[in-house]
Amino acid sequence: MQNNGNNQAMTNHTVPMNEAAVAHGILSGHGNGVAKKDAIGSSSYILIKWLLSLLDDSSAKLAKAQSRIAELERQSTHDDMTGILNRRGFFENFAKEIDRTDRSHSQGGLLIMVDLDNFKMINDTYGHQAGDAALKLVAKTLVTSSRTMDSCARLGGDEFVLLLTDTAREKALARAQNLIKQLNSLSLVWYGAEIPVRASLGLKDYKKGDTIEAIFDEADAQMYDNKRVNKGMGAKSSANL
Repeated sequence: MQNNGNNQAMTNHTVPMNEAAVAHGILSGHGNGVAKKDAIGSSSYILIKWLLSLLDDSSAKLAKAQSRIAELERQSTHDDMTGILNRRGFFENFAKEIDRTDRSHSQGGLLIMVDLDNFKMINDTYGHQAGDAALKLVAKTLVTSSRTMDSCARLGGDEFVLLLTDTAREKALARAQNLIKQLNSLSLVWYGAEIPVRASLGLKDYKKGDTIEAIFDEADAQMYDNKRVNKGMGAKSSANL
């Protein structure tokens, strides 16, 4: 019974039959000295080759596992629909930027909150696929307005955010004004219909000593103030700091 158990335990990594046969011939003493030396050399080469094949297989499996882990980590921090950061990914980056600012490794920057004004109308009139296309269009606009060091994200629904990091206040405000114009000039072409996309924005600059909660809450409050003003008026969004 013990032999059967041992044989079962070795089934995943058994030496091929021809290698086993060579080894048996050596151990049983068959053949002359030269033959034995040749057999030993041949079996050693075959055994090493077999072990290397096992190593290659293990390396390939490890690389595949590492790739899968990296993909899962990316999925946990990115929005499936738009491909930009999600809420979790954004706040991880935001926390790192605040830490850099507090340690004087960043001069601070600007947080821009974005919420679409007519998203419900797009969904109700043209369908959810059109709404999804509008979200992707806004995300693309944010990406083209971002540097590598910045962070843009979809927080959920039709709410987005852009963090302009390590940027002087005047330059950040100029970039924000350009973004406002871009977002409120967007049109989604959908099966022959040209659908305007409009958004309300809220801005808040930050510096050393500011907290994530205070920055986010102020920008969010300003965004909803602007949204109330723009609602039902068809007016283009404005944001003041």
